[in-house]
Amino acid sequence: LDNVWIDAREVYLLAERFVQYGGSRLVLDEVHYVKDWQRILKNLYDDFPRLKVAYTGSSMLKLKARQGDLSRRQIGYELTGLSFREFLRFEGIGEFPVLSLADILSGHEEIARDVRRKLHVLPLFEKYFKGGYYPFYRDGESRYETRILQIVNQTLDSDWPSVENVTPETVRKARKMLRILAELPPQTPKMKTLYDQLDT
Repeated sequence: LDNVWIDAREVYLLAERFVQYGGSRLVLDEVHYVKDWQRILKNLYDDFPRLKVAYTGSSMLKLKARQGDLSRRQIGYELTGLSFREFLRFEGIGEFPVLSLADILSGHEEIARDVRRKLHVLPLFEKYFKGGYYPFYRDGESRYETRILQIVNQTLDSDWPSVENVTPETVRKARKMLRILAELPPQTPKMKTLYDQLDT
């Protein structure tokens, strides 16, 4: 729905015609690009009770900020990145069971021995850590960092300002803060130092 020719009325008419021709499952991608998308989905739900609608959006900020009346009509699902276990399965390297924290705490030594018998963990974990969290790493290692940068830029430059009243200066400082935090070792940053670096 990020096509410039699509508007709210056309989405409704599309769904209506789809139902008239026997359609029962409609998937709307990038729904947040349509003005009043939440009202449209509410109307589709109310007017076509047999129609199952799934909608997606790459801007979680927009989707969460504007759910409104949909909360009683929808079941939300947020797709997270791959865990290391899922990455190994995705790569066809091995199947490992989901373990509870209690299982890990009580049997971590045996679990570790079992995993080490099946694979060399460290090189695979390094590969996962460098680019296996998001499945689009499969598009090519050289393009992974570019895709991550595009997502960050989209969030800062478009998604955030469309949901919150932020100034270009605030966006600039947020970008600088991300750069500073990315260069620090994993730790809680010293806020005074961070404020000084951001001139805040």
